[in-house]
Amino acid sequence: MTALADLIVWASVVLAAVYVAVWAWSPRWRQTIERPKYEFQDALGTFEENRDERS
Repeated sequence: MTALADLIVWASVVLAAVYVAVWAWSPRWRQTIERPKYEFQDALGTFEENRDERS
């Protein structure tokens, strides 16, 4: 059971390191990775504007 836990932990660490490396290395990939955050912020702003107009 310990070997499985170790595998999961090390796989997570490696994937996190790859994610950070890709994010730092390529501005194009950084935009792709961060796009959902900005889309959500825009949608939230639109929602709040529409909510204020209906009140």
